[in-house]
Amino acid sequence: MIGWIGLLATIARADEYYLEAAAVPDRAAATRVEQVAEAAGFKPRVVRRFRLGKGWEFVVLVESLPGEAEAAAAAARLERDLGAKVTAWRVEGNEKPVSVALLVPPPVAAETGAAAWIERARVAHGGATGGAGAVGRAGAVHFTFSRTLELGGKQVAIHHDYWREGASRRLVVDTAGAGQDSLSVATASGAWIRAGGQVQVRDIGITIGMVDAFAPEAVLTVALEAARLLEGAEVGAFHPLEGAESGLRFGAGGDESETGLSWVDIDPTTAQLARVRYVSEAGPITFELSGWRKVAGGVLVPAEVRVERADGGKESIRVEGLDLLDRAPASTFDKPA
Repeated sequence: MIGWIGLLATIARADEYYLEAAAVPDRAAATRVEQVAEAAGFKPRVVRRFRLGKGWEFVVLVESLPGEAEAAAAAARLERDLGAKVTAWRVEGNEKPVSVALLVPPPVAAETGAAAWIERARVAHGGATGGAGAVGRAGAVHFTFSRTLELGGKQVAIHHDYWREGASRRLVVDTAGAGQDSLSVATASGAWIRAGGQVQVRDIGITIGMVDAFAPEAVLTVALEAARLLEGAEVGAFHPLEGAESGLRFGAGGDESETGLSWVDIDPTTAQLARVRYVSEAGPITFELSGWRKVAGGVLVPAEVRVERADGGKESIRVEGLDLLDRAPASTFDKPA
């Protein structure tokens, strides 16, 4: 039985959490398992290994999970999707992998109350180690998205391409003809903006502040801070509410004008947030989040966010990519030509 010895060679680093689906006898069956895992938002890979007395078999792995709670929740979800055994493992140094107990999801909200569902959602969104914290720890961040909003009575999609590494920033704004396109760059040695064919020198601090308004932490605040929001003091009073368009709604009920989180809709299949109502000093804002997927570092992001504000203003944000890298390409922060 090669088992854990063979698998240790496939794990990238110590103290790693990973999932292992039940072994299958051929590559075609492994591909089907791989496709289910990808549809669930994971980035699986297939490993072929030899099992004494049985010949070759194929195992699908999901690696680099951030912690035990996240691994357990991910294994429980994938096991439901596959209808087959999935094991969560923890590797510590060169020790033999140790299995992690799965978090078995409660079947219905009425049987468990709000607290259990909110904890499931907190874990599903990265717990203490995921979200904005994981994005902030990346050496370099590349974020591309389109924001659709109403300008002059028309729906306009504006594309943004954001980079950061250390104190350097880069932002490309493409208005698709609705306004003036621009390229902004800030480094420790200077800052510039190119717009209308002209390059102008800008203040470094002001430019960084302007560009960071389009950082993932600013644009996807509710999504990347989901786990932290679900730990707020007001959440302790949440209970099941009526009115969810889909899934399960939990909130405090009563006066919904107080600042803070009013209610959340949770998808009972994935424990991911579907809708969130948050009251700021400017009034209530409703966020509809869909198409959740995991990116590098186990960060969970939605493919689309629909926002509706108290004044009736609406916008839609479509996330095209979020890459967490060690470094940006060498020419990323060059002064605009």
